[in-house]
Amino acid sequence: MTLNRGRIALIFTAIIWGSALVVTKSLLQEIGPFTAAVLRFFIAWVILAPFAFRQGYRLSMAVRPTFLLFGLTGIALYIAMTNVGLVYTAASSARPLDSP
Repeated sequence: MTLNRGRIALIFTAIIWGSALVVTKSLLQEIGPFTAAVLRFFIAWVILAPFAFRQGYRLSMAVRPTFLLFGLTGIALYIAMTNVGLVYTAASSARPLDSP
């Protein structure tokens, strides 16, 4: 039973990961790339915050200079620049660059 749940979780994750650029590309027809990035982070925060607070996370932890630097350059800038790139190219062209 656990093996099947794990496989289902992996398939679900692959579907979400694979469709992210396609959904973002269609969203960019309506709003700007930086607005889309902020919206993406806000939705993720709303979904994940209850789990983080239950594990002991506090907002004061996020404003430490090291965490701010890594979060803004490693994640936020990456997502924002990917969105800017999607304005000028197809989602299928961006996927190979987005893959590790």
